[in-house]
Amino acid sequence: MKSLHLHFKGRQQGGFGLLEVLVSLVIFASVGFTLLAWFQQSVNTVQRLRDFYDMQDARRSVLELARSLNPMAQPKGETKLGALRLAWTSQPEGEEQAQMGYPIGVGRHRLRLYNSQFSVYRQGEQEPWFVEKITLLGHQSTGPRTGMFGDE
Repeated sequence: MKSLHLHFKGRQQGGFGLLEVLVSLVIFASVGFTLLAWFQQSVNTVQRLRDFYDMQDARRSVLELARSLNPMAQPKGETKLGALRLAWTSQPEGEEQAQMGYPIGVGRHRLRLYNSQFSVYRQGEQEPWFVEKITLLGHQSTGPRTGMFGDE
């Protein structure tokens, strides 16, 4: 069997031509732009997550403050918690009622519900970052403690 050899006439290629270089630059640029877009999207996602967790942390701070607040004694106020400033106002809702005693009778507190609005400000900002509305129970003592564990 004879082997078949093909010979091309003309000059031999010694490197890349202009067309090959342009095609490789286009491919490289496409991959580069895709990677850059992916990186930018990742950075944006991380920033949104960071903002979300910062807001959740601030909301926990508002709830902790609300838990310790008696709106009947302090219907409005302002406090600073780290880099945040919290301001609140409380409006009474419904009628004031006497506390129920255990197991029967009347307790020694007057109770009333309050609609409280907490505005949370970031450091140096004049507009609230967010506003949280919470219903709180206000209380006020009607006299000295009496009974088994109180002063008689």
